Amino acid sequence: MIDFDGRVILITGASRGIGAAAALRFAESGALGVVINYHRNREAAEAVARAVERSGAGALVVKADISDRADSKMLVGKTIEHFGRLDVLVANAGVWPPDDRMITELDEDQWNETMRINVNGIYYVCREAAAVFIGQRSGNIVTVSSTAGQRGEAGHSDYAASKGLSSALPNLSLQNWENSIFVSTVSLRDGSIRIWRLRLSRSPRRNSKESRR
Repeated sequence: MIDFDGRVILITGASRGIGAAAALRFAESGALGVVINYHRNREAAEAVARAVERSGAGALVVKADISDRADSKMLVGKTIEHFGRLDVLVANAGVWPPDDRMITELDEDQWNETMRINVNGIYYVCREAAAVFIGQRSGNIVTVSSTAGQRGEAGHSDYAASKGLSSALPNLSLQNWENSIFVSTVSLRDGSIRIWRLRLSRSPRRNSKESRR
């Protein structure tokens, strides 16, 4: 099993889906603390936090819109204030507009909104986390992307373009190798989301360690 003993993990968009399941997996792998970021659904975020705590890790629930620069700064700041450090950022939050729209039907408002959340959001939160990691001379950033960013997706050119841009962020590691900051991207397909949702129903208490806050 991968060991994250003593590490503090911040996951954006962690109230459901991949983010929620990743939070649980980190907790099961020995994390000291997991920060559950959400934007609208506090009840769902708190349910994830309870599952994380049952697995033996501390949990912190923070409402923040990562596409807002001030909110991203606040989110990282609260993580440091509560746990004293940050070791891994999982930039997972994003939006997928459900209606199929060909490029000729795609209005500027939807394009801008998708880019604001999926691209600007990752930029803001990664920038804040990177500042912490440079100070620590260590840290990991994982961006959650999609195969749509590599292959395109009919009717969703805005989403595909935004995920293509987020997939390029591992280039950040080329700027920070001397500080031991590592950046990677995980590209998933739609079926992966349904599989990860099953993880929340399987949250055994980790017996080897006491629950920590």
